[in-house]
Amino acid sequence: MSLLTGEKRTATIIAEEETEVLILDRDDFALILKKKPAIADEISKILVQRKEELTEKTKIEKSKKPQETKAEERSILKKIMKVFGLKKRK
Repeated sequence: MSLLTGEKRTATIIAEEETEVLILDRDDFALILKKKPAIADEISKILVQRKEELTEKTKIEKSKKPQETKAEERSILKKIMKVFGLKKRK
């Protein structure tokens, strides 16, 4: 979204497997949007939808009970330990 709107970047993406990345610079993207303005319309609809989903998810996270948050923290910690081959702490 940051690339398209100039807003502060709110996310980072990390590929979980080998990935081919295509680079499209601002000028090339501007040419595409000039030739097909409907693309900008569709992108804006998708961005609004994603922003609304993120806002809703944030509301849900804030309403969680402390024990739910702790359980989620433990679950994530287990995943981190598994990924990095770490042993369970005592």
